Amino acid sequence: MPKALDVAASLLAQRSQKVVPIDEADTFFGMPDQFNQLEEARYPTQCAHGCLALRVPDPPVYALPAVVNISKDGKIAAVGGKDVELFLWSTETGELLSTLRGHETSWTGSNDSTFFVTTQEDSKVMIWDQQKIQLRMLLGHPDEVLTCCSISLDDEYVVVGGLDGSLYSWDVRTGIENTEFFGGHEGPVATTMCFPMADGSHIIISCGREDRRIAVWDIESGKQLYSIEVEELKDAKIFGYHISKEQIQVLVWCKDSVPFPNLVFVDPLSGNRACVHCHGGAVMHATFMKQASRIVTAGGDGKAIIWDTETLEPCMTLEGHKGAVYSCAVNEEGTSIVTGGEDCTIRVWNAEDGKQIRMMLAQNDPIRFCSYAKSPVESKIITCDNVGRVHVWSTVVEVLNSLLRRFADALSCVTTSSDNALIAAGCNNGRVMLWDTKARTNVWEFTHHTGRVEDIAFNTLREMLVTSGQDGHVVVMSVKTGKQVKQFLTGSEPVMRVIFSPDDDRLAGLCDGSVVLFKVDQEEVLPALTLRTGAGRVVSLVWSPNSKTVLGSCSDGNVMVWSASTGSIFSALNGDAATTCLSVDLVGKVLAVGNVLGRTKIYVLETSEQLLELRSNASAVREVIFNQDTTRLTTVCSRQAITWDLATAAQVRVFDFVVEKGDSYFHSVPDRVRACYCHWGSILFDHESETATFDMVPPEDHLLRSQYLSDTRGIISGNTGIRRIILWSAADAPLPDKMHTTHDAITSCHFSADDRLLAMGTQDGSLIVYDTMHNDVLEVIQAHLSGPCKYVC
Repeated sequence: MPKALDVAASLLAQRSQKVVPIDEADTFFGMPDQFNQLEEARYPTQCAHGCLALRVPDPPVYALPAVVNISKDGKIAAVGGKDVELFLWSTETGELLSTLRGHETSWTGSNDSTFFVTTQEDSKVMIWDQQKIQLRMLLGHPDEVLTCCSISLDDEYVVVGGLDGSLYSWDVRTGIENTEFFGGHEGPVATTMCFPMADGSHIIISCGREDRRIAVWDIESGKQLYSIEVEELKDAKIFGYHISKEQIQVLVWCKDSVPFPNLVFVDPLSGNRACVHCHGGAVMHATFMKQASRIVTAGGDGKAIIWDTETLEPCMTLEGHKGAVYSCAVNEEGTSIVTGGEDCTIRVWNAEDGKQIRMMLAQNDPIRFCSYAKSPVESKIITCDNVGRVHVWSTVVEVLNSLLRRFADALSCVTTSSDNALIAAGCNNGRVMLWDTKARTNVWEFTHHTGRVEDIAFNTLREMLVTSGQDGHVVVMSVKTGKQVKQFLTGSEPVMRVIFSPDDDRLAGLCDGSVVLFKVDQEEVLPALTLRTGAGRVVSLVWSPNSKTVLGSCSDGNVMVWSASTGSIFSALNGDAATTCLSVDLVGKVLAVGNVLGRTKIYVLETSEQLLELRSNASAVREVIFNQDTTRLTTVCSRQAITWDLATAAQVRVFDFVVEKGDSYFHSVPDRVRACYCHWGSILFDHESETATFDMVPPEDHLLRSQYLSDTRGIISGNTGIRRIILWSAADAPLPDKMHTTHDAITSCHFSADDRLLAMGTQDGSLIVYDTMHNDVLEVIQAHLSGPCKYVC
């Protein structure tokens, strides 16, 4: 049974049935349904793959993940291990690639992304083929517990460190154990790294967890070349290490709040070192930047500091976290820095000037770990909070923010392809742009409309792009070339919405309160069918997943279901308030409809029966979206986004968008279900992964605004309507405070249900229809010739 039917059945039965405790006589053999549910919870097979981030299934409460890592090419996320299975997830599709059940304690990917190495709790060291996820060979089985693992920078050797201070190395190609290194450390090895030298030899750098010693070894001879004790931290109790992968240099820091120097830079080959006291005594993490020319530290004082490596003089301070900064990382190009902290936020900074670029929020728990994928093409970010929740953040965030910021005064609509590889945007001047998110380049840009582009959408195969405009035209174009393939006409009225059917054979548009249908391959330019309601105006539409029906929500509160082949009305669902939006789940069984009262109604399409009514949005609902397995629903208004659990009709989380024109960009109040934002830029909210990103770059011109950035809008990924990003903007003065007319005094006024139109009556009897989104008068009607217009509705 599909999950959508399971949810619908549970919603129908929840009021009439009570939870019955499991009888002692019952067993899992006699209750296979519950056993299957437990198996599904223990062995998840799919991540919550949103447009902005990928959310890995939550770990068991009794076993936080021992391994959180991402491959160098950013395609595999390894999460879990030790007390539970190690899950390997595809960051591109969210699917489970493999499950390793050897009580893994570490996962390390090769630099060329062709293999990875795992160590197990029983000290086995294994090498795996990364493409096939198959075991290549068992490298070895040392007699001591293993504490760390690394792969040489040329991918020729694997080196592991042990609990007793020993080191072991193997040749990757042959699997033969090369050398064992004993007596280098008194206690466990904290971290190690193997470097190829100019003469073809290799050296190993190892750092002791308890003896504060850095050792240098020759891998071919097994001899210890140097041994350096970090005397500056002899009284420290908790400290950490970081070894540069580009230069043979080591950072050592103390996590205790101490009065003595707590950050030490060491060159193991020359013996040069430098130290400094910083962050009020507690350094939580440190890392080298590109070519080890600079150092980034994260401190308990809420700051991240960039230092010059040679002098340990501070270059700039990154301030913004409201609490301790626990982790920091630098991307492969050395242009961006990411930090995670106690205030539950992940922040990205410009490494050149230290300015904050964006901020990301997933859950209301402190971020204990963050890291970049090392590929210059896929600069994805992986993060983990204190309770073990892991997110992988997509690169589309950076491109979307840059696009919205750069063309803030021109954009009218935006959409992304289903794989987030392409972004298409329409402009107020009729131009259409296509952007490549990986290359971060403009693919093409053409003018296809004489007025504003009202809507834009990809087809399923990402071969065609369709736009609708203020000029009443619907244009189908090639994604590859941007050239026009088809053009359809609807008349002089603008087409406010257009979408492909899931089978890519038809187009549905919203024009003058009616739905117009086109066949993509038809020769005629006029609509093949026009679907009308007879009473109210259609304000939103969506295709059924099987492409056989079209659903439209109307201004009179009803929802119409039409046959896409004949245009006849299949069914009608009655409502009590003007509707604003609707959405169908992935299998086409459950329908959600939002209205102007801030309420959302849930229906079963097969029976037209209302299941639930959700009442909590502060204003008219603008967007309703199911997640992919129909277990949750997100409702969005102009002030907040609420995520609901459909099985219990309970609120899972509330995102309140609060506008404040003060100096503070952001304020967070950690809570179990609520997060409050005070922000004056654009916010992207991803309902699937339940994450939000904030554009932290202040606009150069505060008067820049557009129809797209002045409202809560949905950026649909693909054409299913299931995956989408919610864009909300609090840019200064998105709407005019005063509207002037050339007519006599205004005597009455009335807003439309969606607040987009304003009807005003004047003293001279005229009726003015005003577009509040575009600050423009649409029509002037001489309604009364003998006196003023006293009432408008």
